[in-house]
Amino acid sequence: MLVWLFDHRGGYALLMVDADKGKSEEFPMPFATGGDCPYASILSTRNKFYTHFGNHFVEFDPVKRAFTFEHETAPQMAMSMTEDDNGVIWSVTYPNSGLVSFNPKTRELKDYGHVHKENWAQYPRYVAADDQGWIYFGIGNTASQIIIFDPATANARAILPQAEQVKGSASLFRDMNGKVYGSNGSDVWYELYRGDAQRIPKPQRTHAKPYISASQSLFHRLFPDGKLLKECDLVTRTLVVEDPQTKESKTLSFEYTSEGAHIMGVAAAPDGTICGGTAFPMRFFSFNPKTDEWINHVKRMVSGTP
Repeated sequence: MLVWLFDHRGGYALLMVDADKGKSEEFPMPFATGGDCPYASILSTRNKFYTHFGNHFVEFDPVKRAFTFEHETAPQMAMSMTEDDNGVIWSVTYPNSGLVSFNPKTRELKDYGHVHKENWAQYPRYVAADDQGWIYFGIGNTASQIIIFDPATANARAILPQAEQVKGSASLFRDMNGKVYGSNGSDVWYELYRGDAQRIPKPQRTHAKPYISASQSLFHRLFPDGKLLKECDLVTRTLVVEDPQTKESKTLSFEYTSEGAHIMGVAAAPDGTICGGTAFPMRFFSFNPKTDEWINHVKRMVSGTP
């Protein structure tokens, strides 16, 4: 099991846990994160794990148990990642639609810089490649937009006219037929292929190509042997693995280091206690200096805890 670790320092390490024994290892990030953290990652078809944040793109090899590639890029952090039909990894970044590709075979990283301009921070939560190598991504949240990018020329263009833009995010996905389908975030749909965009009715039948990738909510449960990762709780440091055939589950404990979540606010309460709140995990705390008593209320995010 691989988990990105985050505390007041930002995304400081990658945690690897043996799901049979609970033995854990930590791998510090190979660059200074500057308080930034992962908002997207992808496990490739070649079993390499990637993320892109803090202006750096990284590759982790779980077999070698090491970060095997790291490169600085234009700011800042990926909001979505994908793998094209040639095995090239793509990431598109907040806040100015930066685009990066990495070829695992040639070890070449291409930083295309910021390819689309707006006067607001862009959240590119969706990216996909068609079977001809064209790249498409959807942005929001001030106004939805779909961007077409040609890797051969490094040219990008937006396709949604102002009348079709809505407050929110445009979405898109790669279909098994080789094409990409995108929505403005409402009822407008486009078929995207070879750099062309054709407006269509909402597709009634789709077969999205599967990827092990998502935003910070990524929680991939399925192990190659068919077992399921039912729970991963970083607060209690426990994970639960279930065998779907026997319905038997096993709870394991694991360890990791942390300097604690960053405090978002703190105040003196009228009763003489000190109270406050943290983020990741979302926690309200109260401390009584007279009795040395702590009270913690945690919002549990069992599936997908950062």
